[in-house]
Amino acid sequence: MLSVYTRTHSTTVNSVRAMPPKGRELRLMGPAEIGKRLGGIGRTRVYQITQRRNFPLPIAELEMGNVWLAEDVEAWIREHRPELAEEPEGE
Repeated sequence: MLSVYTRTHSTTVNSVRAMPPKGRELRLMGPAEIGKRLGGIGRTRVYQITQRRNFPLPIAELEMGNVWLAEDVEAWIREHRPELAEEPEGE
């Protein structure tokens, strides 16, 4: 069973098939990737940050944990941790 979240509601489904927009790949981040992007912080600190109201909602909740759209996490980093933001590609 899988729970899928949107900004306005959540639903539980047996599977999710996500199709990225044409020409773009779907990039996801779990807690380990978020920890690395935030400078190598530990699991407990990642949990604390991802529970904040201003952190993006996860796109799915799996048995192994939550996953987020990488673009949502990167946008949050640009706004709340600008010193860790990566330069956009092509600049």
